[in-house]
Amino acid sequence: MPDMRALIAGLDAYRVAVDRQVDTVRDGFLEVERAWRLLDECFQGDAADEFRPIWLQTERRFREYVERTTAVTRVLGVSIEDLRRANLPTGLSG
Repeated sequence: MPDMRALIAGLDAYRVAVDRQVDTVRDGFLEVERAWRLLDECFQGDAADEFRPIWLQTERRFREYVERTTAVTRVLGVSIEDLRRANLPTGLSG
């Protein structure tokens, strides 16, 4: 049987790493988004008309990624806690 403590520790480390990565992506995206808003205020012409829908699609995908990944890490966190509880001694030694 696998060592539950090792499994729990590995899953918890993975969750922390994914959370950290999502935070990094979110922070980087916010910087790009601020720059885009400044550019969009003065960006005109055919290039602007062509780029704007591409940016909007990219923005939607980033937000989707962050939302979905955050939801996955929440579920993972709940599962880790369930594993911790299941691994507690029962006091029924015989």
